[in-house]
Amino acid sequence: MAAPSSSKNLAVSSEERSLARSGRRGPLLAGAAVAVGVGLVAVGLIAIGFPWLAFLIGIFGVVSGVLVALLGAIAKQEVGDAVFDPLQSLRQSLFKAQFIPGAEALSEQALEQLKQAGARISGFRRILDEKLSPTELTHTRFKDSAESAYLSLVDQLQEVGRELKGVEALKPEYVEERLQLFSSRQDLSDAEKGELKALQERQALKEAALKRVREILSANERAATEFDRALVAVQEMATGPKLAGMDFESALDQLQEIAARAKKFKS
Repeated sequence: MAAPSSSKNLAVSSEERSLARSGRRGPLLAGAAVAVGVGLVAVGLIAIGFPWLAFLIGIFGVVSGVLVALLGAIAKQEVGDAVFDPLQSLRQSLFKAQFIPGAEALSEQALEQLKQAGARISGFRRILDEKLSPTELTHTRFKDSAESAYLSLVDQLQEVGRELKGVEALKPEYVEERLQLFSSRQDLSDAEKGELKALQERQALKEAALKRVREILSANERAATEFDRALVAVQEMATGPKLAGMDFESALDQLQEIAARAKKFKS
């Protein structure tokens, strides 16, 4: 089953890894090119009878090459981090949401789910590699289904992040302060009554968003339990002729169901 489209960016492809490795090699190649170029100049000076000048230029070339490589590597570091940590933005968003009044526990739960999801898919891949050869079709089916389920869970957490950003935009702390102020008064003017109504509507929007977050996190917990069942089934699965038994198909169905349910839940 294909992973949700909004989550495809979270998977680091082999092409992206190659691009990142090429990016890291770039500064080294540039430094080497500088050193070689200056070295050729030094050889030319030796040929025309200036060995000491050639020696000094040669040292300059080596130092310049090293500096170019180091500065280039530093410049590329931030890009490399972005490629190999595609979930950093989500983690930062959920961490920031811990300071939103009323969303502290929910954002903490979402962060923990993200951490556990990563541990689950890593453990699943390890067990799968122990049980099956990567060249086997069964290995591919399990791997694709597990990664689709994992990305579906992450996709749901992306939705949590968006909901919590919406809550933050409502300025809940300010709204709560104003509502408390009005609750202690009986003689509100028409303008103040209008403001009170607007504040109550924003409070209702906040509660509705937090309710959706709770529903998503609850669904994720159920999906995580099903993922664990599939993981145990693979761990206990016999290899060889018995592989195509009911346990195998049941585990595969569970993983596919997680992704399907998450996609349906979002729509």
